[in-house]
Formats: sequence, structure tokens, C-alpha cells
Amino acid sequence: YILCDDNGDGIEDFDLTTKNNEVLASVPPSNYDISYHYTLEDSENGVNPIIGTIQNTTSPQAIFVLIEDTINGCLAFSTFNIVVNEKPEYVEPDTIIACADPTLDGYTFVDLNIANDQILNGANDLYISYHYSQPEADLGYYPIFSPYANFNMNQTLYVRIYNAETGCYSTTSIAVEFQD
Repeated sequence: YILCDDNGDGIEDFDLTTKNNEVLASVPPSNYDISYHYTLEDSENGVNPIIGTIQNTTSPQAIFVLIEDTINGCLAFSTFNIVVNEKPEYVEPDTIIACADPTLDGYTFVDLNIANDQILNGANDLYISYHYSQPEADLGYYPIFSPYANFNMNQTLYVRIYNAETGCYSTTSIAVEFQD
């Protein structure tokens, strides 16, 4: 069960009941009670179940599962880790300065990739995409392909820095400004 660290403290809130369907898929069809525990001993003895949402104390942190068949009393045990992954680190980008296209066709192609090296600061395991809005950057929707057609106006774009290995991302913004 993996979450991305939302504020850099290494701690997140985990709702273990979101794992119930996955746990039930690992046992034959029947009726089950599921409980989650901090130790193998507690799960084997059916004591001290974790109630409600929890915060991790380490990452990874083992969670032990007791699965009890309510029809025949059979018990099954499982375990999984809760993990908090860091968001990608990045450098705040400088403003991209562009010169208006002299052809007077109303737009100028701007190369956004010139900011990639600065943003990544040497990290080669991250991916960058550019977006017109913060929600699009948060979701990774509708990336802007570079070079993009800017209609000769100053503009703020949003940058998504994504780590495919962890599934975590960070966002920032970058300004595109035109010189006269």
C-alpha cells in the first residue's frame, strides 16, 4: 500500500479498509471478518486490531492481516507493507524569455524543453510535462508538446515532475514572457 509524501515529513494517513477487496480476492468465496494488526503475534491471536485510519511510523512498515471465515471458523493470515514515497525534488525554473515571431502571424513557437535541465537538476529518472492549468498538471492530463504555439502573450504554465518508479509527482509553475 503506497502513498506519496504530501509534505516531506515521511508520514501519511492510511485507511487499511481500502485493502479489504484485495484481501478478499486472496481467499475462496465465503463470508469473512478481516482485521489488521501491527504485529504477527497480535494477528495470530486476534487481539489489538487496528481501528480506523493510521499513520505510519516507519516506511516500509509491515501490517499483518487476520482473515477469519465466519462460516467455518478457518483462519488465514497475510501481510503487506505500507510505504511512503518521496515526491520528486526539483529546482524552481527561471522564466522563459521569448522573442515575438516577426512574421506577424499572431503566434510564436516556444521551446519548453530548455527548462528541463534546470528543473531536473541532474536527475535522470524523472519525466517532465507542461500543462495549461494546475488541475491538468496534478492529473497529468493534456500535456503541452514542445515547441508550443504561444499567441505572443505572457503566460504561466504548470510543470509536472513525475517519477515513474514510485508513481509520485511534484508540480510547479513556469512563466513565459515576451520581449519587445
